[in-house]
Amino acid sequence: MWADGTLHFVTSDGEHYAVESSTEAIPEGAQCMIDELLAVIGTGRQALKLRLRPTVVFACNEDGTPAGTLTPVAEFPPGTTHEQALAQMGYAVE
Repeated sequence: MWADGTLHFVTSDGEHYAVESSTEAIPEGAQCMIDELLAVIGTGRQALKLRLRPTVVFACNEDGTPAGTLTPVAEFPPGTTHEQALAQMGYAVE
């Protein structure tokens, strides 16, 4: 049911999270080329298809099913690992 790259975590305070993370990141130096291309073609054009998935955190139930809504409780830049996302939310991952 969850996308590839999703792991289920239980926090020390009993919260359950499904963290979807892609290890893809914008290659070093590529962002300036992307920005230049967007300046020429505009952001509304469909010529640029590159879209890296952000790391997103969803609340889930004990069995890993979604807890109510599929609206992320947190979102982080592409390339953020599962552990980094939880750490930025204030949790320690062992």
